[in-house]
Amino acid sequence: MNKIFNFLNLNNEYKTINYLYFTLLLFSIFLALSIFYDILQIHIYRHDALYYMPNAETYYQSKVQSEGRWINYIFFNLFTHIPGSFLSIFILVSFGYFIFTAIYKWSQNYYYVLIVSLLFIQIPSFYDLITWPSTVAPIFLVLFLSIFLQKRLNIFLYYILFGILFFGTMSNYYYLLPLLYLSYFNDNDWKQNLKFVSFKLIPAWAIGFIIGYIITQLIIYLNFNHFMTLASWRGPHYIHSLHDLVENILRSINYLERDIKSIFINKWLVVLFIFSLIVATTDRKKDLLFIPLGIFSLVVLIHYITVLPVGIYISPRTIVATWVGILAMSFFVPSIKNWQIYLLVMCYPKFRQVPLKITQLFDIVAS
Repeated sequence: MNKIFNFLNLNNEYKTINYLYFTLLLFSIFLALSIFYDILQIHIYRHDALYYMPNAETYYQSKVQSEGRWINYIFFNLFTHIPGSFLSIFILVSFGYFIFTAIYKWSQNYYYVLIVSLLFIQIPSFYDLITWPSTVAPIFLVLFLSIFLQKRLNIFLYYILFGILFFGTMSNYYYLLPLLYLSYFNDNDWKQNLKFVSFKLIPAWAIGFIIGYIITQLIIYLNFNHFMTLASWRGPHYIHSLHDLVENILRSINYLERDIKSIFINKWLVVLFIFSLIVATTDRKKDLLFIPLGIFSLVVLIHYITVLPVGIYISPRTIVATWVGILAMSFFVPSIKNWQIYLLVMCYPKFRQVPLKITQLFDIVAS
């Protein structure tokens, strides 16, 4: 058992405390396994899931020109022949591993990183996507690939490549990529960190998004002789005047307010968030405080900013980045200390919001 404690960095001198927190980890693993079990019980998916489309050509005509998901079209025949249960497990594992990788580079403690990763995979907005497994799986294949290429590519090439790939699947997971660069801040002083964020990270992030959007529009134009035509159910509101711009800004603010309220469903969660934020930021150098918090804030806000030109309806299932950015403020801690682990892990049970039960997922599918 001591070897396990050492591997997990449970190094408190009082063994009783180590056993207590190890038990909490086992409980978290049990909860995660129960989610996996529930997911395996789903055998009916959304009415427009790829499994129910007759062929790739139908998807091409109905989805590519209105959503731009050309990678889904290319791999239509592959993913529609893989069982939804297998793809759902892959989606969960890929997202969990992405969070694990991002936070380990930052916090450098296996126990803490593992238990927080298990918290993140319970984000409620994430679970609606499971009802489209063959549609969503390519997104998480791209997310999984982003982990391994992050250190192998120039930062601008990296963001351009994944801007193109995410726009060919689903662009809102592109917002998470800056989390993979947090370890940079551990190794440099505040001047270098500020320079890196100002002249590399944010410009590369923005350029990759723009190029990904342009490439997708070009692909649609070459195939359909027009640019992307958003479906009416998305409620697009294009900007033709200053009044339209103001209207779209107000829409985004309202959606942001709605989503923040859905995360902090009661006042005790607000108190707990403030407490965990204080714990997470105590004794932290200023450059390891303000710059990362700025990045987390951008991860929260970016989706509401990028939709301004078209003013579309922001579905709750697309706000995973909002959840991740807010939770990262409290739980992403550089070179975390033992006392911070013990306090933040005790916040875990209250922050954990159990995702939809299997019966509720069936109700969603049936509707």
